[in-house]
Amino acid sequence: MANFAFELLRKTFECEYKIAISDWVIFELTKNGIPEEKIDELLEDLKKADKLVIVERNDENVKEAMKYTQWKDALHAVLAKKCNSVYLVTRNVNDFPDLVELKFPENL
Repeated sequence: MANFAFELLRKTFECEYKIAISDWVIFELTKNGIPEEKIDELLEDLKKADKLVIVERNDENVKEAMKYTQWKDALHAVLAKKCNSVYLVTRNVNDFPDLVELKFPENL
């Protein structure tokens, strides 16, 4: 899953869209073995290309996510909604609350 997310970030350079990434995504990437240096390098490149929106979670966001059984996944949806994302890109469409439209990466 972490490699999928990292690859999606890399592919952002090839399209006209911006990507919103939360501090929660960064936490999950590092927890799943993606080196922080590699993430920082990619994020810096996205910033330079004006392709990045960074969203930081707060206590209110976590509290809203905790209303759902799968709160860790729900937090992604809450943060996507917070920054007015058009889509939340994931392969795990079953565990997310209906707060934003979910898309498989190949359907973008």
